[in-house]
Amino acid sequence: MRKRIISKANIHKSDYLRALVSDTLPGDIPIIVSNDGFYKNLKRDTLGDPHRQEFIEKVMSPLRPYTAPYRFNVLRGGAGTRRLSLTHPSAQYAVARFYETFSNLICYYCRKSPASIRSPEKVGSLFFVRGPASEKNKLKGAGIDTTDIETSVSNPASFFSYRGYDRAYKFFSSTDYMRLEKRYTVMHFADVAKCFSSIYTHTLFWAVADVQTAKDNTKSNSFSNQFDRLMQSMNFNETNGICVGAEVSRVFAELILSEVDLRIVEKMGNHNLQHRVHYEFKRYVDDYYLFAENEHAGSRLLAAVSLALSEFNLHLNEQKTVEVKRPFITKKTRLVRSSNDSLSEFFERFIGFAQHPDGSFSFPKRIRRSAPLLRSLLDSIKSTCFDLDSGYEGASNYVIGALSSRVTALVEDFQKGVTIKEASTEEYVAAIMLLLEAIYFFYNVNPTVASSLRVAQAAIQSANFIKKEIPHRSAYLGEQIVRWTFQFIKSLSGTTAHSDADCVPLEALNILLVLGEVGREDALAKKAISDFCGSVKNLQYFEIVSFLFCMRDDPEFATLRNDLVLRSRSLISSGLGVRVDAQAAHLALDLLACPYIDVKVRGELFAELRAGVQLGKISKVASEEAAKAFEADPWFVNWREADLLRMIRKKELSEVY
Repeated sequence: MRKRIISKANIHKSDYLRALVSDTLPGDIPIIVSNDGFYKNLKRDTLGDPHRQEFIEKVMSPLRPYTAPYRFNVLRGGAGTRRLSLTHPSAQYAVARFYETFSNLICYYCRKSPASIRSPEKVGSLFFVRGPASEKNKLKGAGIDTTDIETSVSNPASFFSYRGYDRAYKFFSSTDYMRLEKRYTVMHFADVAKCFSSIYTHTLFWAVADVQTAKDNTKSNSFSNQFDRLMQSMNFNETNGICVGAEVSRVFAELILSEVDLRIVEKMGNHNLQHRVHYEFKRYVDDYYLFAENEHAGSRLLAAVSLALSEFNLHLNEQKTVEVKRPFITKKTRLVRSSNDSLSEFFERFIGFAQHPDGSFSFPKRIRRSAPLLRSLLDSIKSTCFDLDSGYEGASNYVIGALSSRVTALVEDFQKGVTIKEASTEEYVAAIMLLLEAIYFFYNVNPTVASSLRVAQAAIQSANFIKKEIPHRSAYLGEQIVRWTFQFIKSLSGTTAHSDADCVPLEALNILLVLGEVGREDALAKKAISDFCGSVKNLQYFEIVSFLFCMRDDPEFATLRNDLVLRSRSLISSGLGVRVDAQAAHLALDLLACPYIDVKVRGELFAELRAGVQLGKISKVASEEAAKAFEADPWFVNWREADLLRMIRKKELSEVY
């Protein structure tokens, strides 16, 4: 096993605005979109240009007692979709201010659950960079390994420090899970049906007090009422459902479900069934893992969970409720383990290990013929999927992650590897090419947003490595990455899955962004961008900024770039305005800062936006100066300095659910 180094760094507990970089954005967004610039701009005492300053103050001051989130769909496993929400900047700022006042109370109420394996415990005072020493040093440049959060943006895993497990799969490989399997004979998997979309916001008061108290104090300025109103206001004043995707929504759900857990224990006690004697249960966000000494206790426990949830207008997803008897192993577990065996056999055939004073390291062995090697891996994974009656979706994310990790290991161990006589630079090229080809294959057969980050990371990391260490092979690798990306985009363009479900094609956008780093000048790369962009009439925020970022200031895209700007201005002007509409606000701030749009056009846009928020007219020159000021201090997309590899690593550090 590779030695991992954990680096700790302090962060300022008093800096509640850091919640903006960890708790207020959905996880499934394009690589280039983040709150880093938003955070930095809010930390400044002044934004310099006075006209820009007063405009931002208007945008951050809600016109109404609510804002409208930008709602978008993404594809998930199988034919399903997931509806996420990007909230208005002013709503995100309100969350940070709420944390400033109530963070300790949030942790207090979340501690009461006897079953939660992921809940806020305290305000974070440390964040971690996991990886080899070389990786730690690279992240220093990303503003990660620093205590100076005032001047550079850091990405702690979350605003809060969490108890339990940051990923569900870690629980299933823990000694705690082994103990439960040893102690109990029956297990149920269950989850809450459409949890976040079904939450009735007023039930928070029921969770921290009781229903009668809540009914008698609907106008009070209590913690629960303030949190309730905050979640409503950022969600167009809806009381049924909360915005899906942001960490703050999971915190809100955790407060409610912690009380549900207590009521489950109480209901089981009414049947003389004692927690940790006759049964136990664990909950990871809205997923329940129920353990019982026999089927009778298991049935009682499942009924108690269902009844306790119903008291908060929540329900179990009966179609996903599964009973398992010892040994506790599921199809997913068997699929992952079999895939791991196939990968281990694959890696052994062309990756070796040797010792160094700093520990073990990997290096590539000679590959005589790569095609049979790749085919053997594909056949092995196919056989596993067939035997377990599963599609590629059950294994591909795991396989892509493992392949990407091998790319990282070879790149990081290069300086040690070249000391091995058998490890030539050509063997590094061959090994990386084989790994990348396998990665792109599994991504083609099952593209997901999560695995798109792994694909992008492997491609960019490989291209950067070859360019630095084996420059005469850089063009060859770049051409291959462009070709694989083009093939993927072409295959995706031939389907209607995204358009039929009205989904944002994040799986494609994140891969297209790779072309900006690897093959921007390649004719095939340009064709992939223009073909996939197609007609702009239905494009939304994420597509627009991603395509603009890919095109940059290339004159070949002048017409398409102009069409994107016109589409953007139409979106901004047709909604509820930048003070209410989240998409309009994000799009306006990013367009004003985009250096690939003529400053005169941005000046005109700024004048229109000022009029839209009832600010007085200013001169054309002043409007253009304000646009230049926006360009110097970008908001959600860092147009000129975005390092995609660094941003991917930040997103990995920020993955908490």
